Amino acid sequence: MAKRRKKTEAAEEAAPVVEVKAEVKAEVKPPESHQVADGKALTSRRGILGPGARIEASDLTGGKEAFEGFLNSGHIVPVK
Repeated sequence: MAKRRKKTEAAEEAAPVVEVKAEVKAEVKPPESHQVADGKALTSRRGILGPGARIEASDLTGGKEAFEGFLNSGHIVPVK
């Protein structure tokens, strides 16, 4: 009579072995941090953000376009 193998051994033999090796060479840049300027406040998706609050383009309904507008007007400044 033939020996019966355990199910796990049979499954390991039947399953193909695939090795995946991927090299990812992406330049990782730290995100620029910005904050609301002193004496200013902005209404965002997270609510009203006061002076010193960290802010990103995704916080604003207008996105990157609105963010750049506030940056140019001085309402948003880089974190020091």
